[in-house]
Formats: sequence, structure tokens, C-alpha cells
Amino acid sequence: MMALVGIFYQKIDEKSRLLIPKQFLQELGEPLFLVVNPKEYLNLMPQSKWDDLLERYSSLPRKQKRNNRFIFTYSTKVDPDEKGRILIPRDLRFLAKLDGACSVAIVGANDNVEIWNADVFNSFQEACLRFPEKVGQSHAEYDYHTAEKSRD
Repeated sequence: MMALVGIFYQKIDEKSRLLIPKQFLQELGEPLFLVVNPKEYLNLMPQSKWDDLLERYSSLPRKQKRNNRFIFTYSTKVDPDEKGRILIPRDLRFLAKLDGACSVAIVGANDNVEIWNADVFNSFQEACLRFPEKVGQSHAEYDYHTAEKSRD
């Protein structure tokens, strides 16, 4: 798979569907999983990435599994329609602040796609530019892609 790169802005329609750029869908393949991230955004990932996440989760200590359980509680398999739209469940929209008519940032993140409230994403990007040492550290601490806290 080629690296997923770039940013696109969309709006969620009245039926709670979000149009995913064609090039992202082609690279991700199917099936796809929509996963909540503790940093208030969603990850759209292919089966292989989902399988990696399950494998890492199964090797975590019991206490850490309890802390990360909500990731699996609010994850769902999604099937793009013929136009490339995915349905985003209400709970996931709430957790990622994708409410009302907000603008949504769809961000290529190497091997998955991040789905952000555009205002939250822009604030996060601004903080990264202004305070890279603080944001980078806190993001690593909360990023579920790693099985342990960052040791930096």
C-alpha cells in the first residue's frame, strides 16, 4: 500500500454519511473499520491495520486493556456506498465532535485516514507548530497505535 497523504475537507450529509476521497478508498481497500481515537478524532483503517490493533491489544496487561476497552466499544466496520460515502454512527460523531454542519478534515496518515472536526484539527496543527515538544509527547501518550506509553 502506498502512503496515504493529503487533506480534504467535506461535510457530513443529513443522513450522517461522509464522502471519503476516491484515492484513499482505493489504497485502503475493503473491509474498512472506523475506530475512535482518544485525541477526539476517528481513524479509518483497512483490515490489516485492524488486525494489528487486535494483536497488540491482546498482548497488553489487564489494566491497560480496561483503559483501552472503549476503543473497541466504539469501533465499527463500515462499507462505502457506490459514491464512496461511509455512515458515521451517532456515538462516533459525538466523540469526535462531528456535530451539526461542521467542516470535516479527512487526513491521510500514512497507513490509515484520520477524520477530524476541521476546527479541532486546525487547532491541533497550530499547537504542533507552536509547541512541537509538548504536543508530540502528549500525542504519543494517548495514541492507541502503540502498545505502551512513549518512553521518550
